[in-house]
Amino acid sequence: MNDDLLSAFDAEWRTGDRAVAKQLAIAYVAAHPELRERFRNSDIGEIVSYIDTMRRTNDELSRIEADVYLLALHEPQAITGKMGA
Repeated sequence: MNDDLLSAFDAEWRTGDRAVAKQLAIAYVAAHPELRERFRNSDIGEIVSYIDTMRRTNDELSRIEADVYLLALHEPQAITGKMGA
């Protein structure tokens, strides 16, 4: 990952403080307005489906950006699935 905020978010979300992860997600979305443009017409279900697709295709960067966007604007969602499955 080439972005410090994304790396920090991923580490906090996986093994750290979820409240800190949420704040990092909010900061990342604020610094990357293209995410709002990418998902502006998507509802939660569509974003969750996108995340699942990115997980299955091993597109880690897109998956994390979508996770960040979703968490910045909504409560955590239960999204299951294996990478590359």
